[in-house]
Amino acid sequence: MEYKADYLIIGAGIIGLAIAREFRNRFPGAEIIVIDKEPDVAYHSSGRNSGVLHAGFYYSADSLKAKFTRDGNRAMKEYCREKNLKLNECQKVECRNSKIKSKCKMQKAKCKM
Repeated sequence: MEYKADYLIIGAGIIGLAIAREFRNRFPGAEIIVIDKEPDVAYHSSGRNSGVLHAGFYYSADSLKAKFTRDGNRAMKEYCREKNLKLNECQKVECRNSKIKSKCKMQKAKCKM
């Protein structure tokens, strides 16, 4: 069997599918083929991540990692709202003082995943 396409994307994880989507938006008439060695999309790390939008507070506030994390977090929330996708914004409670850990546990209990 022979296939012809304008674009061939190898890998059906989050990056490959995002590229295919962007090509579809930019070039609506283009033939796009996405191939992967697995039987389904997002079969490896794309489908097995924690599903958490990280806040970035583990990084130095002025670092690129912190900036990309904050910007990506904001962009993903905006995208989910625009597309009416479910988003659980329970937030994370970071406890650094043992005296307030019990309060933190109570706050975490309110967050149902």
